[in-house]
Amino acid sequence: MEVDEVIRDGLQSFYRTQPDLDLLKLIDYVGSVLSLDPKKIQEILSSEKAEVRAELVLEGVGRRIDEANVRRGIREKIEEKVGEGNRKYVLEQMLKEIKEELGVEVDEKKEDVERLEKKLNEFKKVLGEDSEIVRKGERELGKLRNIRIESSDYSTSLTYLNTLTSLPIIPTNPTPPLNLLSSSQTLDSTHYGQTSVKQKILEILAQRNISGTASNNVILLTGPPGVGKTSLGNSIARALNKPFSRISLAGLSDSSTLKGHRRTYVGSMPGKIIDSIIDCEAMDGVIMLDEIDKLDKSYGGAENVLLEILDSSQNKEFRDTYLDIGVDLSNIVFLLTSNDYSLIPSPLLDRLDVIHVSGYTLNEKIEIVTQHLIPIARKKNCIEVGICRDAIEFIGRWYSREPGLRGLQRNVEKIYRKLAYRKVAGEQGEDVENIPNEIMVEHLQDLLGRPMYDSDRLYDESPHGVVAGLAWSAGGGSLLYIECQKIEGKDNGGIKVTGLMGEVMKESVDIAVTNARRVLSQYQPGNSFFEDNEVHLHVPEGATPKDGPSAGITMTTALIGLALDRPVRDDLAMTGEISLTGKVLKIGGLKEKIMAARRAGVNCVVVPESNRGDWEDFDEEVTEGIEVHFADEYTKVFEVAFMEEDFATSGY
Repeated sequence: MEVDEVIRDGLQSFYRTQPDLDLLKLIDYVGSVLSLDPKKIQEILSSEKAEVRAELVLEGVGRRIDEANVRRGIREKIEEKVGEGNRKYVLEQMLKEIKEELGVEVDEKKEDVERLEKKLNEFKKVLGEDSEIVRKGERELGKLRNIRIESSDYSTSLTYLNTLTSLPIIPTNPTPPLNLLSSSQTLDSTHYGQTSVKQKILEILAQRNISGTASNNVILLTGPPGVGKTSLGNSIARALNKPFSRISLAGLSDSSTLKGHRRTYVGSMPGKIIDSIIDCEAMDGVIMLDEIDKLDKSYGGAENVLLEILDSSQNKEFRDTYLDIGVDLSNIVFLLTSNDYSLIPSPLLDRLDVIHVSGYTLNEKIEIVTQHLIPIARKKNCIEVGICRDAIEFIGRWYSREPGLRGLQRNVEKIYRKLAYRKVAGEQGEDVENIPNEIMVEHLQDLLGRPMYDSDRLYDESPHGVVAGLAWSAGGGSLLYIECQKIEGKDNGGIKVTGLMGEVMKESVDIAVTNARRVLSQYQPGNSFFEDNEVHLHVPEGATPKDGPSAGITMTTALIGLALDRPVRDDLAMTGEISLTGKVLKIGGLKEKIMAARRAGVNCVVVPESNRGDWEDFDEEVTEGIEVHFADEYTKVFEVAFMEEDFATSGY
């Protein structure tokens, strides 16, 4: 009761009992009604003057009024904050009761509980009462029954149970056995060429079909961008008649993204592995872990989770942190993709069957454009004009040299977009060029602009101290020139290196210098070029980072050519690392490098002897017209580069 109400009621009671107004009695009565401090009451009663007693009582009244105002303000603020929520709650409950009376709507909580209970009973029939998923599900369902639907804990518990019961524990349709002929036709219909890749995939799938498990068949598809690794994964799923799900690993560093968050966190959720299983609606689907080489390895957490997922000894009891139950992943077909598999941690790489998906040759690109890309672009733009083979080849050589198909596809789409514009603009009365009956080479500059590439060769004739190497990157192969020049005015020996080279390549320079000195002393014992001159070694395109162990013999040859003042063969390119004793070591990415040599008009290549098997596996289209020399010692490289056949037997 407020102070004004206390005083008012007190005065009314006083007037009823004291019809004759007595000021002192009135003051005393008001003081007693206010329930003042005993000391203050004693002070009022001991004062004989009515004015003093009245002031003391009024002072108490003012203090009580201030206290009442503070309480009133607090209460109003509280009512303002919770009043709307209470009002909404009351209205919702009233609406629910009305709907139940009319039979319009059932109890939402009751419906959730019945649905989850039915699902858990199905799990119990298949897995048994002692199953971990059944025990945890029933325990959580018991909690859900005792939680008010308005509580935040209700939605948290309901989300967990929905995720748990969404696991495809109960198989729906049995998977038919693998039909190799049908699987081969599926792969051929979606991917032109790549014969060896498709054969390796079929072999792994056949082995899986016999063993009945996928635990030891974790496939890594590695190759340049745009060669169809992701779509190949989708085709594998179709060949197996299994659902497909893709997880992108690019930039991923947090292990909880794959393995789930703890339920103690707000907004916790299961990991991407469980999400993919639910998305596949099968415990034996195909899950692709895309771009594993772009995994953020700053913390190593995601890498450790991948080891658990892909290791057959651990993935039978993979435990998602959110669900906190063991899930068997051994029947899932895991596919991984990368552009550069050397960036994958070795413990992880050790668990993978690596399949190299190389870039397409020019003839393969022409066939893909003719059979697939042009029909799609014509249908999309409602243009019936074709592109002649010479024009397609010209696009592949001078507009889209990358090993994949994305650039080629963009250029084809660009041509048909411009034709579609001409068609629409012409129909609307604008003055535009006519659409030709067929796109020829002479039409390309108008449709695509100037060619993006010219010849890969910087030199038609190799100067002294310049040698063409063959380089590989995640984007394909290219010519990599090594240039050496004597620095005039400096005669104290030594070497200067430029070209934004990495640590591995800088080490190759040091090894190349040692080998060049040794070869020079053997071939021309009196030549003191390296003792008397400082040499500058440069790799063009200095703004582009370069690294990798395959330029050793190229650097050695360039240094020797400078010291001998002799050029190498004009049509020569080479690739291979060199050891300190002159051994030529094996390299990777040979197919992309050879295709780069063909594109640049190189007719002669030197490759390591240990890569002979790779060469023999290549299609004739890759090797046709290329003079190849295999070298296991640098003497063979020197013989080919400088056409000195006697040097190999000179005792080096």
